[in-house]
Amino acid sequence: MRKLGVKAYRFSTSWPRVLPKGKGDVNSAGLDFYKRLIEELLQAGIEPWLCLHHWDLPQTIQDEGGWTNPACIRYFSDYARLLAHELGDKVKRWIIFNEPRCIAWLGYLTGIHAPGKKDIHSAIKVSHHLLLAQGRAIQALKDFDHRFDVGTVVDLNVVHPIVDGKKDQGSADKYD
Repeated sequence: MRKLGVKAYRFSTSWPRVLPKGKGDVNSAGLDFYKRLIEELLQAGIEPWLCLHHWDLPQTIQDEGGWTNPACIRYFSDYARLLAHELGDKVKRWIIFNEPRCIAWLGYLTGIHAPGKKDIHSAIKVSHHLLLAQGRAIQALKDFDHRFDVGTVVDLNVVHPIVDGKKDQGSADKYD
């Protein structure tokens, strides 16, 4: 990456790799992996951009209802706080979620992503919990260092009607 002139590298940590049960005991081997990765990036002059959550949820948390369970908000903010304390001396740019819409809508409404649910009420609840978890994670990171740059990756989609007509264009506009 250094030879290619890469100046920054965005990567995602795995919540289950760091906290196999989503809470409680830390897997030091998993955490050490990220410490080594960050150190190698910095030695190569590449800035690490860390994403806290890229769709993988610890199974024990999923067994408790996953993102439909409001306790997941606290578990996630504790995870963010842990990573800030463990990695925040070297990482200054943080991404909370990778495509939260996919977590909520593809995982809980259409069922094409894990956990494969098809329930509008769950999808709405998950969307709400993700927003609250994002706010708490931002607060945990900023409590550690208010200078952190923090954001979320969103996936934007352009919507076009299949048929050229007022009704179809109106539907596409409404969806968009």
